[in-house]
Amino acid sequence: MPNLTEKQSLAVNKSNTNIIVSAGAGSGKTAVLTERVIQKLKNGESVDKLLILTFTNAAAKEMKDRIRHAIISNNLISELDKIDSVTKAHIANDIINNEKNRDLLIKNFNCIPNKGEFIETIMNENCPAYVKKETVTPKSAAEIIRDANGKVVLAHPVAYVHEDNFSDEDILNIINDMKPDGLEANYLYVDRNSNKINEVEKWNNFAKENNLFVTAGSDFHNKDGLRPEIGFVNTEFALEDDIIDEIIMNLIK
Repeated sequence: MPNLTEKQSLAVNKSNTNIIVSAGAGSGKTAVLTERVIQKLKNGESVDKLLILTFTNAAAKEMKDRIRHAIISNNLISELDKIDSVTKAHIANDIINNEKNRDLLIKNFNCIPNKGEFIETIMNENCPAYVKKETVTPKSAAEIIRDANGKVVLAHPVAYVHEDNFSDEDILNIINDMKPDGLEANYLYVDRNSNKINEVEKWNNFAKENNLFVTAGSDFHNKDGLRPEIGFVNTEFALEDDIIDEIIMNLIK
């Protein structure tokens, strides 16, 4: 168990009642929640019986990564198969159960290793098959694009607001950090419930206030609903020719 304060330990171990943890940024809430999950697994709960919600997709990914790492560290490898993503456990399981790998596994391990042993020996940090995870921040990505003489455009702010619960202030903070040249303001967003969200005027004004040129795009996040194509050809939404010409000129000049 990580080093926890008395109150953090209480949040990890309290059971049979509802609890609320209120704490500021950087205070260890994610670590506490991760450890609470691990303690539940050690007490016989199954990870696929736990519902863990976050406010953004990025936070959900971070939480999954933290829990996966903790599961492996605590030798609870069987629980990895129940997480709805491909993990090292899935890869290891496929390798050790493939008959074609039998002779090579016996040569290296003197037996057919279990999943946990294979991961700890071959795939984890400082092991032969370890691949360091590389991440690129929006700011770093913007610098790479500029170094290649490209134009930096912040994509679909309307989607960040309606899908990831970003505020306008959050969008402004991203812009101040990555300093893009443009904003994808002419954008029709369709959510998972087929609700069509048109905030073109709002984001065009936002772009103008922040000295950004505008571009166009479309997106949908459902299976069977409206699918606006590039150029919005199957919707009533349209851009005037002069706006399209201006977008092209801003991108090529």
